[in-house]
Amino acid sequence: MFRTIQVVSLLLLLAGVVVLQGVARGGQTMVDELPVVHGAADVPETELAKEKGALREFVEGFVRDGARVEGTRFFLVPSNTPWVAVESELGSAIEAGGTMQRQRFDWHRPGYELVDVWQGDGRRIAVAMTYDALPDGRRLLGYFELDR
Repeated sequence: MFRTIQVVSLLLLLAGVVVLQGVARGGQTMVDELPVVHGAADVPETELAKEKGALREFVEGFVRDGARVEGTRFFLVPSNTPWVAVESELGSAIEAGGTMQRQRFDWHRPGYELVDVWQGDGRRIAVAMTYDALPDGRRLLGYFELDR
């Protein structure tokens, strides 16, 4: 019995170390696994903080259920990138496994609110893009993993 408790304690300790190592490395989130949209360029973590924050707040407000963003990935895309191409490309990738489905919202105004949300398998992913171009002529695109 004592030996069993020692083994279980050791396994729990090792599991905790693995979890902490994953967190320390930043941990992979579902948004890290999504493909990069054609023509998109990664935005360094230290750049466009105000714009990223605004897009994040928009997503959290759009879902209207208190969900918070857990993981993000941001890109700059040419201003002529059509939203329908972005949502189609990413929607196909997100739904490919068969467990994620697009959520529909009664208040969504397609074409004006450039955002889509998928849910399934206990996870939620949102993709959003700024309506207006940034001063450099490109638009900000964000992938968001929500906590619920």
